Amino acid sequence: MKLDSGRSTVAGLIKDHVLYIALGTGSTAVTKSDTTLVAETTAAGLARALGTGSRITIHDTNDTAKVTKTFTNTSGNPVSITEYGWFDAAAAGNMIERRVAPAIVVANGESLVVTFLGNVK
Repeated sequence: MKLDSGRSTVAGLIKDHVLYIALGTGSTAVTKSDTTLVAETTAAGLARALGTGSRITIHDTNDTAKVTKTFTNTSGNPVSITEYGWFDAAAAGNMIERRVAPAIVVANGESLVVTFLGNVK
């Protein structure tokens, strides 16, 4: 059994060390063996970036790591975002979560806020 303090400690380690969020344009279904986004974007303002980490409470005090990043498209063109990844490094690194969703078109000058939650059970 994980103790409440253990959950909080692990969530703290995650929020301090797994802080990078990447966006992509791929639509291939997620598998447990994924290590990268299918098509990570490098469009200006939408490339992989450092997010802000915190802990929140879902079940037990501070049991969930939360990382949020606001991206602002400065590429001069709209970009259709369909995949999201949570990483421990600014380049390459370990991807701990990947999500695929219906396309969100981010027009030039528009912002997109992405949040990942890592609940420690």
